[in-house]
Amino acid sequence: MADPARDFVHLHLHSEYSLLDGANRIPALCRRVKELGMAAVALTDHGNMFGALQFQRTARELGVRPILGCEVYVASGSRHDKRPGTQRGTCHLLLLARTTAGYRNLCKLSSIGFLEGFYYKPRVDMETLAQHAEGLVCTSACLKGAVPRALLEGREDQAVELAGRHREIFGAENYFLEIMDHGIPDQHAVNRQIIPLAKRLGIPLVATNDAHYLCRENAEHQDAAICIQTGKVLTETERLRFYNDQFYVKDPREMWALFAERPDALLATRQIAEMCQAQIETGEYHLPVFECPGGKTQDVYLRELVDQGLARRYGTVRPEVRERADFELRVIHEMGFDGYFLVVWDFVRYAKEQGIPVGPGRGSAAGSIVSYALGITELCPLEHGLLFERFLNPGRKTMPDIDIDFCFERRGEVIDYVKRRYGARNVAQIITFGRLKAKAAIRDVGRILDVPLSDVDRLAKLVPEGPKATLATALQTVPELKQAVEADDVTRRLFELAAALEGTVRHASTHAAGVVIADRDLTEYLPLYQPAGTRDLVTQFTMTEVEEIGLLKMDFLGLKNLTIIERTVRQLERTRGVKIDWDAIGLDDAPAYALLCSGDTDGVFQLESPGMRSLVMQVKPSRFSDITAILALYRPGPLESGMATAFAERKHGRQKFKYDHPLLEPILAETHGVILYQEQVMQIAQSLSGFSLADADSLRKAMGKKIAEVMQQQEAKFLDGAVANGVARPLAKHIWDQIVTFAGYGFNKSHSAAYAVITYRTAYLKAHFPVDYMAAQLTNEISGSNATESIARYMAVCRPMGIRILPPDINHSFAEFTVEGSDIRFGLEAIKNVGHAVATAISDERERAGPFRSLQDLCERVDTAKVNAKALECLIKSGAFDTVGLHRSQLLAMLPEVLEISSTLARERASGQESLFALDAAALEPARVAPPDIPEWPESERLAHEKELLGTYLSGHPLDRHAEPLAGVDLTATTDLGALTNGAKVDLLGLVRAIRPITTKKGDKMAFVTVEDYHGTADVVVFSDAYERHRALLVIDRAIWIRGTWQVRDERRSVIVNEILDPAEAAKAAPRWITIDLPPLDGVNGGADHLLNHLAEILRQHPGRWRVRLAVPTPEGIAQLETPLSVTPGEDFDAAVRAAVAELESLAAAPPLTTG
Repeated sequence: MADPARDFVHLHLHSEYSLLDGANRIPALCRRVKELGMAAVALTDHGNMFGALQFQRTARELGVRPILGCEVYVASGSRHDKRPGTQRGTCHLLLLARTTAGYRNLCKLSSIGFLEGFYYKPRVDMETLAQHAEGLVCTSACLKGAVPRALLEGREDQAVELAGRHREIFGAENYFLEIMDHGIPDQHAVNRQIIPLAKRLGIPLVATNDAHYLCRENAEHQDAAICIQTGKVLTETERLRFYNDQFYVKDPREMWALFAERPDALLATRQIAEMCQAQIETGEYHLPVFECPGGKTQDVYLRELVDQGLARRYGTVRPEVRERADFELRVIHEMGFDGYFLVVWDFVRYAKEQGIPVGPGRGSAAGSIVSYALGITELCPLEHGLLFERFLNPGRKTMPDIDIDFCFERRGEVIDYVKRRYGARNVAQIITFGRLKAKAAIRDVGRILDVPLSDVDRLAKLVPEGPKATLATALQTVPELKQAVEADDVTRRLFELAAALEGTVRHASTHAAGVVIADRDLTEYLPLYQPAGTRDLVTQFTMTEVEEIGLLKMDFLGLKNLTIIERTVRQLERTRGVKIDWDAIGLDDAPAYALLCSGDTDGVFQLESPGMRSLVMQVKPSRFSDITAILALYRPGPLESGMATAFAERKHGRQKFKYDHPLLEPILAETHGVILYQEQVMQIAQSLSGFSLADADSLRKAMGKKIAEVMQQQEAKFLDGAVANGVARPLAKHIWDQIVTFAGYGFNKSHSAAYAVITYRTAYLKAHFPVDYMAAQLTNEISGSNATESIARYMAVCRPMGIRILPPDINHSFAEFTVEGSDIRFGLEAIKNVGHAVATAISDERERAGPFRSLQDLCERVDTAKVNAKALECLIKSGAFDTVGLHRSQLLAMLPEVLEISSTLARERASGQESLFALDAAALEPARVAPPDIPEWPESERLAHEKELLGTYLSGHPLDRHAEPLAGVDLTATTDLGALTNGAKVDLLGLVRAIRPITTKKGDKMAFVTVEDYHGTADVVVFSDAYERHRALLVIDRAIWIRGTWQVRDERRSVIVNEILDPAEAAKAAPRWITIDLPPLDGVNGGADHLLNHLAEILRQHPGRWRVRLAVPTPEGIAQLETPLSVTPGEDFDAAVRAAVAELESLAAAPPLTTG
């Protein structure tokens, strides 16, 4: 008697990686198969093998044997035939891998489908099936299979022919005809024909269920997923949908009940499962082959290169340098990674020779002196206390991980070089999958349920921000969300469906940085994918999976800050004759540190956020190791645990501390007793307990994973070693507990130090060459995703630096932002709808033949096929043609006629007509378009165009008329809001840019408003009482003065309105304020008391009508402390305040006094 669980195997099954209609999540699928007692299961996604390795790993962990498969799409003719309509003939065919050769052929077929046959679907054809049939089992698939479709359409002869062809290709023992029963009439009709056909042809049957979701009750989830993918609403009748709810992973007993009359078809599933033994091989490395010159071995050539590099780096190679290099080379060779380092050295060398900026290092690779000697990194690990074992542990053979930052604009050139060097089919980028996040799930499900957008938006906004936010945690932590979900059935259904779909795969895309390099055609190891509309080769396996099967994975990252640095350096050499030599400059430039201490960190790598700026002002870095520490400290753990504050306080002597043991001092001195880096944990274990650095790295890794059993073993080893080293056991236990506490916050010092180099260089350039640096920064933003907004932001940064942004000008601007004296000229490419081709066409022609005299002159000289009407309109509206002396309104009115004449002239030139009149100069002269006698646009219209096209105002600002009446009034700039503490009082002057009124559950009206000032925008919340009082002032583009409170709630930041005023009226009674910026005063001691007392005396000596506020950095932001005193500002007062602040800590480079 048959055992249903052991004698049936699901062979036709789709996961969420069948992106249109699959809903099975692999972990849940494997658990369900295990629960049902089945010994094996197949995965056969549509056209791809995205989930194959995850499926193999997960199934094995649960004791279920994975069967690797794919339901391929087969073109009706050639896979190369992509004429309209050919997609309708595409059929399905199910393939399962029997052997290793079968797995490789499956990889090749899936790859061919994407790389050669893609037309709506990734298609193969009979030719490719015949070429790659070895090691595969083939079944006839579902109703969309070629044989079932032919039978259903009454083409029995063709069905016979197709079945015979399939059997011929795959072999009689490897071909089966599928029967299914989901209660679909067409299936019953096919089964009635296919069963006798199988008997007649001698082809065995196999029973399958085409499972697309896990359980019957998941049918609605899968239907919702289809609607999301296809953009439909659930209630629509004319849409893609499954016939019923029977496409689930059925219990074997259900399958035996369905096909009780065909036990042979059920037993065939077990037979096929036993045939299919293929697996994806893991555990072996497949590194690219680096050919060394002169027949040298890789280890010999690597040593030669390292020796040359050491001589270049150090001159005379000191014994400790030689010892470290020899140790690293020995470990690298013993682990078999000589070739790996040569591969990395080679493409980094190529990039540098081509003038492509390369980063100073990234990740733990900065701890390797071999990397430093090869020019892969730019920091001496000995000088900065960086450990090789953190990078490559001699006691644990794992692939090194060297990730490289390249110039954002030229990263692709390096990838192209690697393809040429190792073979185009041996190199690919890496796939990544977009998943449905919490907020997006609510919005998508709301759309398919046809819930009003305002209701969906309100619900989505109740879900906290952040990558780790989930609907389950939100429901538990946000009371308003729970109330909303429980309030009505529609919201409850929306939320439940969204929760069911949250985290599912939504689309495939290309990883931003990952590149894989192999020793042979990648399809020998894995399947390839090609994103639609590209020629890119992309792996079907993810980053970690590529490493799991032993392939070399590299991150080729594009870092815009390297581009900014390089652009600035080139500009300085070209225009000022200044050559930047970073080695000669060193890492101790005083003006660079003064700039950082002042908090002027806009445009400085990694230090731009308000929180980071506050931390920098607390720490006040005075040496390179301080920058390294700041980058490590600005993370949730160190900030929330008080480590960041302790570091700053101890650095400035405001918090006393002592080392628990003398052996800790040399390790923790640079971080003032704070265990900040993972390397420090390793060094403590080595120094106190006699661990080797390799063992210490294993300890570090164990602490990160927090596995209790392993931690107990490591603790015993640590304590025993410390006692043997003369440390009392209670003290050793105390130190161990500290390490365990802080290890969770520990950061990789190598990475922090390498990135600190970029931070330092950007600070250096901004401090010494602010105009050139900001021009490069602005140019960099042109290619960004929010270009207009980002450019406006950095233009606002330039204003307090005293840098003017000159308007775009056809006779002075280039494509990029350029330096003109002490000013920056707006780049033409940064004007919306202009673009690089238009901008360069204009500047190239101007450089060739001189300035443009008029709009018509430009149109006649520049190809209007490149510089089209839309671009010219935007150039006019943005003010780029102001140089020709006409109103913008006149130029825009003239444009159609100018273009018509210019186009006619261009056609005549192209046809050679002008040669007929070469002797008649007058005939060659086109008609001149006279400017119409019309007035210029009103200021409001002119400024509106500038704002739309440039992202900001250049010829004026709508708030300018309020500037003089409000001089000295203490207003908060939108750019300063982020640094405020929660609950801080805010006075904001701005223009109303957007109003979104809503009705609360109580029926009250309130509004969400966007307000814009000179610097940026702010979100403003007007609750019902304030809305009723001030709604008349809430008019689009009107200037308003908001008095309110700054609110920080989860990730949401907004101004809560207390009062809205008319600026003109409010200015009459507004007090004038002076703000004095102080250093951090945490833990008030005698020095701080002295400063405050001295300041108070200065204030009393200068009585007047200006109120005084003190701005003090705290871990939470800038705290504003109002004093009861009023003063008269002036030079004497300013000088006295500066001197008083300098008594506590030198702030001479950062003026402490601001007014207004």
